[in-house]
Amino acid sequence: MRVATRWGSHEEAKRPVFFLILTLFSPLLNAATYIVPSDDELVRSADSIVMVTIESKHSYLDEKGLILTDHICRIERSIKGNAPERTIVITEAGGSVGNLARAVSSSPVFTPGERTLVFLEKLAPNRFRTLSGELGKFSFVLDSDSRQLLVRGASEGEIFGWNVAGERHTERARRADAFLRYIEELLEGAEPGVGYIQDDDSPLVKFGNDSHVTMGGNDYLTLFTIQGNTRGGRWPGGSREMKSIGTQTGVGNLATSIGIANGAWNGAPGATIALSYGGVGPAEVTAETHYSQPPPDGLSYMFFDRPNSGPLAGSVVGQAEIWVSSDTHQNGADTYFTAIDCDIIVEVGFTGSQFQEILAHEKGHCLGFRHSNVPSGGQVSSSNAALMLSSLNGNGAVLEDWDREAAAHVYGSGAAPCTPPSISSHPQSKSIVSGNSTNLSVTASGTGPLTYQWYVGSKG
Repeated sequence: MRVATRWGSHEEAKRPVFFLILTLFSPLLNAATYIVPSDDELVRSADSIVMVTIESKHSYLDEKGLILTDHICRIERSIKGNAPERTIVITEAGGSVGNLARAVSSSPVFTPGERTLVFLEKLAPNRFRTLSGELGKFSFVLDSDSRQLLVRGASEGEIFGWNVAGERHTERARRADAFLRYIEELLEGAEPGVGYIQDDDSPLVKFGNDSHVTMGGNDYLTLFTIQGNTRGGRWPGGSREMKSIGTQTGVGNLATSIGIANGAWNGAPGATIALSYGGVGPAEVTAETHYSQPPPDGLSYMFFDRPNSGPLAGSVVGQAEIWVSSDTHQNGADTYFTAIDCDIIVEVGFTGSQFQEILAHEKGHCLGFRHSNVPSGGQVSSSNAALMLSSLNGNGAVLEDWDREAAAHVYGSGAAPCTPPSISSHPQSKSIVSGNSTNLSVTASGTGPLTYQWYVGSKG
């Protein structure tokens, strides 16, 4: 796999999948894949680094008919670059206009009232976009011990990808004051230490809407807000054909790998998902031309072996996008927006089961599914063991319990909701003579399988 860090022009026409912030419903959710640069590379590459509060945002159609969103940001502190104005504009791809919503995985989500540290690329006087998508946004959050941290991906889920050495990336929180000092010292030409990484896993304090409303199948989906209504997007009937553009170097039989990725979802029990491979797409279709067309053409493509330029510029190496309309349809008792377009792009260098897992994961986003470990806006189901986890689990294109449950709810008759485990009869205290044994028993209920851990002393 090619793992050099890359920086390049970031096209406004970039069209991946997306994410959802903790505070409010948003039309952006899901996941791009990255080669994650080091912090010092990010600092040196940014045109501007500022601390801002998001005051407002506005979505609109650009001259190509693509949806963009402008965020008006009040500057709290300028760390790098000239920022003479009190406010700046950060423009990101995606948003909701009229009866359509567009979601772009590499574009970070900003919510009015949010305070954030951003690494920016200049577009025009007083107008910027984040550097390398969501890699350039750090949110101010508190942990359970009231320590202020800067967290990347706090609103979208984990950063999904690898570092420049080809190792799976592990995103860690940064202590806010220490990280800001590091940036300033680096810009002054010093060689600062890197002692700003949070060295424990204290839980973050969530903010905003966490109402735990029963949402049916929408609990498992990326949530969109169109014309004041919020729900997930779904393909009526569960069928979708995708054609391929290009081949993937190192993948001997691309059709077989596509079939494995499709088959993971097509085999979901109790679901009517029917993903299919439509063969090689037209020779005249390229990622550059397709991603600069007016809003959705209804054709879904998988673009393979892409260089890190155009739609994949910057540190993004894999992404998907889904468009939905305000037209609604029912499945069982649940109401959904109607998905109308989705495309996937994968950069050159991914092969084998890793390639198949990435492809199956992005196809899950094309089906409308969110990350299994990032519930938002009243969603309650969560799992750290799923194909739709926000980082690769290394198991290949294989569905796990959360994925199967999501598929049955959204594209089937609806799986029975999980019943939380509860203990109705605890073990009785007993005195045991050294060298002897005794039996301990417990009576528990809930959706199985249930497992038990017996321990002496502190839990765990």
